[in-house]
Amino acid sequence: MQQPTAFWLDTFPITSALDTPSLIQDLAAYAELRQLTDPYQDSVAQVTEEPAASTIALFLRIHAAADFYSTNQSLMLDPQPVLVDIILDPYLLNIFPRSLAPTAIYIGTLAIGSYFLSGALWRWLINEPVGSTKKPHAD
Repeated sequence: MQQPTAFWLDTFPITSALDTPSLIQDLAAYAELRQLTDPYQDSVAQVTEEPAASTIALFLRIHAAADFYSTNQSLMLDPQPVLVDIILDPYLLNIFPRSLAPTAIYIGTLAIGSYFLSGALWRWLINEPVGSTKKPHAD
């Protein structure tokens, strides 16, 4: 389901987060929510995470709001919650997401293979032997 939304992202280092009362309240609410979730789900998520070579801790606050107007008064007074997915993917050389590396290798291999295959097909279509140096016209 498509949701029209507006997003605002804020990042905070740990020192800033601990100095701001509103962020401490948000962290306490998050910790309380985590205690209410299924512990099995948390253990599965911890097993699949890869350890980072160098870890820098930042807190990310996402403000997501429904970005629409409607004539439905009940929808305007109580909009549906906006769903947000966060995908954290390390970069290779700070340029390319690591999860896209296999796709890039696959596409590169297809491009190089297609280049050589098209040359072989072209020579076959014009019936020219592979090692031939025959000129297309006489001088």
